[in-house]
Amino acid sequence: PNGTWKLVAVDDENIHAGVLNTWTLTFTFSNGLSYSWTSLPVGFTSNIQNPGAVNPTATTTYIVTATDQLYGCSASDTMKVYLDTIPPVAQCQNITIYLDANGTASIIAADINNNSADNCAIISLTAGQTSFTCANIGANTVSLTATDASGNSSSCNATVTVLDTVSPVVNCQNVTIYLDANGAASITAADINNNSTDNCAIISLIAGQTSFTCANIGANTVSLTATDA
Repeated sequence: PNGTWKLVAVDDENIHAGVLNTWTLTFTFSNGLSYSWTSLPVGFTSNIQNPGAVNPTATTTYIVTATDQLYGCSASDTMKVYLDTIPPVAQCQNITIYLDANGTASIIAADINNNSADNCAIISLTAGQTSFTCANIGANTVSLTATDASGNSSSCNATVTVLDTVSPVVNCQNVTIYLDANGAASITAADINNNSTDNCAIISLIAGQTSFTCANIGANTVSLTATDA
């Protein structure tokens, strides 16, 4: 039972000599135990020895009491689970990127991260958009989400400016034209274009000369200018 125990050695033979060097006290325990779990803040209870996983939403102290079902002896212990509920501080930076010859560009989350921080550690950074095409030329708002090990997250927005600095590839073809009865002839830019291309799109083709007269009989060098968006 509960209380203070005293070990008393009695000399039944009334021999007042000798020294008690060692002694052993053995307890044989065969009674069952019952368990009671509670928590602070209140919200968790269990009556099994190992209640399994718990998912606190705040820092919580768990108290377990084990009781001898025969004698009523009991002992308690506590365990405090600290929960990180502080979200990271997401910090963004604006960047400029350039389309390649195929009209594409890409970024990673680190490109728009500007020293985001957390009280513990950030385990992931995710950008809301990583791939860009000709359709994205100009300023684009891209989110950055920082997440810590406890699932807390926060976001910020960066401006990703997409530029196309790749010039069109101009291909010309030679043509022969014929003066009419008035001694005149004309062409369009398309007449001397030979599948000029651009990584995005050509929006205009301009020929350096489109009208011809008797003064132009023979070979004439005519420029073709292709301009993209």
